[in-house]
Amino acid sequence: MKKNSPASPDEKNPANSTQWLAFLNLGWLIVGNMLVFTFGGLWLDKHYHKAPVFLLVGVVLSFLGSGYSVYAAVKKLESTEAKKPRK
Repeated sequence: MKKNSPASPDEKNPANSTQWLAFLNLGWLIVGNMLVFTFGGLWLDKHYHKAPVFLLVGVVLSFLGSGYSVYAAVKKLESTEAKKPRK
């Protein structure tokens, strides 16, 4: 009878097999940033009667926030990849 072979490093660490799931969350982060900052800018425009100023600032902030979210996710993936042992 054969013994089961030891599990590969990817099978031992379940985080390796599900890292791609973290990137599924990026879509929601981008949409969330867009909605919050854009509607926040619209609300401020109505409240202070400064037609497109706050809307444009909100859109710029939403792009910056979304870009940072993607950057942070990629850096996190790179750090976990760097910790993996090389074969």
